[in-house]
Amino acid sequence: MPKLCAVFGGSRGIGRAVAGLLAERGHRVAVISRALDSAHAVAGGLAGADHVALSCDVSDELQVLRTFDELQRRCGDLHYLVNAAGVNRDALLARTRTEDMVGLLHTNLLGAMLTCRASLRNMLRHQGGAIVNVGRTTFQPRVHLSLLAATCVPLLALTAALLHPLLTIFIFLEKNVPSLCRCLF
Repeated sequence: MPKLCAVFGGSRGIGRAVAGLLAERGHRVAVISRALDSAHAVAGGLAGADHVALSCDVSDELQVLRTFDELQRRCGDLHYLVNAAGVNRDALLARTRTEDMVGLLHTNLLGAMLTCRASLRNMLRHQGGAIVNVGRTTFQPRVHLSLLAATCVPLLALTAALLHPLLTIFIFLEKNVPSLCRCLF
């Protein structure tokens, strides 16, 4: 029986690659993106059948809760969560607007916290699952990446804090996620 995988940020980049890999492995994939039309396009092009597309802004707690409720109602228990939703603002800190900083923190860090919390409730109930939080764990010294680094380091700490005997939790460098997911899923 295929396992249900929710891929937040699944319509582009690493999230899209992971969604494709999971579908090729025979899993049922929920492609979740802010842009529902993009999520539909990706879900419709995946190998296999019964994939779903959902819209969610991970920085909005109510949207995250509604998304997990809909996922449970339509698909059943969640086995795998991939947090690939994220934004980057390449800019010098001195020139960055406060609202851009807040947006970055809400999407990259708070979003992962909200989706992890919602998925943990489900995974612990059926005693198992895996969470992959996508982020960078190393940075070259580049002043324009200071905002991204400010969200990735706490994401690594969150991931470490979530360790539980029933869960497998990983955080990977961006470029390695699809290949490492082949081993995990």
